[in-house]
Amino acid sequence: MLSGRLYGVGLLLGVLTFGLSVTHGANASPSQPHADIQHGKAIFLRTCGVCHGLNRQGGSEGPALKNIVSKITHAQLIAWIEKPRPPMPALYPGQLSKQSVYDVAAYVETLK
Repeated sequence: MLSGRLYGVGLLLGVLTFGLSVTHGANASPSQPHADIQHGKAIFLRTCGVCHGLNRQGGSEGPALKNIVSKITHAQLIAWIEKPRPPMPALYPGQLSKQSVYDVAAYVETLK
């Protein structure tokens, strides 16, 4: 009987944890508990928008990022931000923290 209750409690905690992940969006994971999309947007506009375009249409050096989620996965986007190929500058870990990378990725994933 006790093991059944413990299983029930474990199942309930699992459902609640899943619910919290869904609440924070598809970008949530155990290593990335919460991404701040507004912070990511501010970083993007200040740092990335020059090349990718402030309206996400692409710029002089960077491609358009509209609907990027249909082309690459979340993990690929994180990896790209952390270790980009030229001409994109490497801003992590110097100017961007790990959390800032998550925040920018979360914002970019909202671009439709």
